[in-house]
Amino acid sequence: MEFLWEGLLQITWQQCVMYLVGIVLIYLAIKKNYEPSLLLPMGFGAILVNLPASGVLNQTIEGIGNVNGIIEWLYQIGIEASEAMPILLFIGIGAMIDFGPLLSMPSMFLFGAAAQFGIFFCAECGSSFRF
Repeated sequence: MEFLWEGLLQITWQQCVMYLVGIVLIYLAIKKNYEPSLLLPMGFGAILVNLPASGVLNQTIEGIGNVNGIIEWLYQIGIEASEAMPILLFIGIGAMIDFGPLLSMPSMFLFGAAAQFGIFFCAECGSSFRF
């Protein structure tokens, strides 16, 4: 029980604010049904990352030194080394697209094509203009 008590004493007011933000996000996802596939994981993540001495973030442990948490590991492996996480994120968001409006009004396809062309154009022009 001493470990739990020490953890409770390490909670700061900023962490309490993030707990409230996480609870509000979970409430909006479950009760109000506002984008539950996005808000529910964000709410749980906001709460879990702010748990004191959970090992999620980098921390210094007596007798061992600096220890990397799971968030640092995910960043190094998934973003810094391979950039796989952003790709998987966009694939997941693309898989959740609702094609109902497109099927009811096929001319909306032109707006999607224009948006994709705009992204391509900005990426190509932006890479040639180096400051």
